[in-house]
Amino acid sequence: MLRHLVVLIYKKAIDEPDWADTYAFLCCKMFCGIDKRVEDHNLLTLDGKYIHGGSIVRMYLLTKWQEDKTQSLAKLLTMVGEKLDEPEAKSYMDAYLVCIQAISVNEHLAPRIRFMLKDSLELRSNGWVPSVADTEPKAGAEPRATTDIHKGTESRMQVSIFATSSLILLLLAFVASTFATAAA
Repeated sequence: MLRHLVVLIYKKAIDEPDWADTYAFLCCKMFCGIDKRVEDHNLLTLDGKYIHGGSIVRMYLLTKWQEDKTQSLAKLLTMVGEKLDEPEAKSYMDAYLVCIQAISVNEHLAPRIRFMLKDSLELRSNGWVPSVADTEPKAGAEPRATTDIHKGTESRMQVSIFATSSLILLLLAFVASTFATAAA
């Protein structure tokens, strides 16, 4: 139940930035106010002890943040990966995808996000062309208008390859460091 409460507070803070300081204060109160005898038997420290007290709140917040950043990375790569995968940036993309491959098999990450990362890897291996299953309408879905849904996005996506590469590199660094912190 504590996990759900922390995730709810996190989502509210993201959705309502005007109240973020209030939600941060609430998390701080939870962090300081939880009895040290409260343990989560699903979370272990490196020395095999259960995480307890306010550290549980910190771990839940860190995990939720980590999932959001990893999901953002997968979406960003899906949107601009083809533009980044140019001959002059191939070495960067190869390095990113090696990191993404390693992250995508991490069992501590939610399966939904692992599959999003794997979909990004598959998309690149298919030459950035979505599989037929991704382009077919879902059963019961509303038909789309015949206009191109991406109309106008081309001009908005005229971002420097290296600027976007830097953003992906930063996201990968954050995600990798939080995985290391979460494992610790």
